[in-house]
This record gives sequence, C-alpha cells and structure tokens, in this order.
Amino acid sequence: MSRPHPRRRWILALALALALATWPAHSQDVKVQPAPGNGLVVTDAAGVQVRLRVNADGTIYLPGIGPLAGPNGSICVNAATGQLGTCPLQQVGPPGPSGPSGPPGPSGPTGPSGPGAPNPPGACGPNEVLTYNGTGYVCKSGIVLATFRAAQDVLCQDTTCSYNSTVTVTCPTGFFHVSLVYCLKPIVNTLTVTSWGTDKFDYLSAYCTYTGTLQFSEQVKMGAVSLCLNGTTLN
Repeated sequence: MSRPHPRRRWILALALALALATWPAHSQDVKVQPAPGNGLVVTDAAGVQVRLRVNADGTIYLPGIGPLAGPNGSICVNAATGQLGTCPLQQVGPPGPSGPSGPPGPSGPTGPSGPGAPNPPGACGPNEVLTYNGTGYVCKSGIVLATFRAAQDVLCQDTTCSYNSTVTVTCPTGFFHVSLVYCLKPIVNTLTVTSWGTDKFDYLSAYCTYTGTLQFSEQVKMGAVSLCLNGTTLN
C-alpha cells in the first residue's frame, strides 16, 4: 500500500480543520478558575482600566459605576438595555396627610408642689368659727351653721380585739348642737355602730358607739360628724 504524499497530508489536515471550524458548537458556560488566593480581573483593551474585579472572597467591584445617588445608595437596571448604573434622583412630591395618632406615651415626672393653703389664724373669739373662704382662713361671726368632726384610729395588736367604744364630737364655745349628721362606717363587718345620739343634758355634743371585734393588724377609723349653730343661746 502506498503512503500519502506529505503535501497531500497537509491539505487533508487543513480541510479537516476548516470543517471543524464551521461545525455547530455545543453551548457551554465559560468557567474561570483562578489560582487559590487570586481573583478575576477584567480590564479595558489597554489593560489599564479595571472594568470588573472579583476577589477570592467573593466580593465584586464595578469601578465603572460612579457614586450611587439613588435612595439608600442603590443600583438600578435599565429595563430596555440591561445596563447597570446609578439610579436617577426621584422627584419628591408634597407631604402627605398626617397618619393616625400613636398610643399615649409614658407619664411624665411629677411636677413641683403647688402653694399650700395659708396658715390659719389663732383662736377665734366667742360666737366665731374658723372657716376657709377659698383664699384664706377667717374667723366668721354672726349666725353660722357649721359641721364639726371627731375621729380616732383603732389598730388591733392582739389575736382578737373586742371594742365597745364611743366617739363624741363637741360643738365649740358659742355653738350648740343641732343634730348628728352621721357616724363613720367601719371598713370591716365585725365592727358596727350600735348606738348614736345627742347629749340631751347640754345639747353641745353628739356621739357614736361602736361594738364588735377586730383581728390582728386590722385597723379602722371611728368618728362622728355633728351640725352646730352659733349666735343663739338657750335660756
């Protein structure tokens, strides 16, 4: 068998290469695998300007994109061309209406104390009563109908305490008792008001009597309120 001429073999190789160059290639991704610790850099034709850089840790740099002027420094994509770039500045319209009110906030600190009531004067004279007229204390004379109160606090310091106590409210000098307004009601059911009335001997006082028991550490207030009148004497 005769062997092909060297020139003929070169012609066959060239024809095969041309045939392979025109054969449809299968679509495949281009995979770039840098050496460990190195990144991938894409430059311009002159090899001076970096167009894209991917570091070994995965961070990506696009130097061609200028300062991000969009909201929160975002990058926008042109829907028509697919180009990446800075976002255009958004036009700001007029403010919208106010939203609903939020829940109340915590209470603020306590303010400074206000001015107290003025100090009352000394003892009033006969047929006078000490009253507060809204701006100060005055001794009021003439015909005065006023209420007066007497009270006492009771604290049980034993296992069980028994009581049969009377609280008396007396009208001041120059006044006489008109009627008993009321007796203070105890806050426990085991102690009750069993009697009340007016001292019929001089008509200057009224009383409330409390009877019952309290348990250890229970505390109540006993008291009476009387209506008194001045400017009139009983003959």
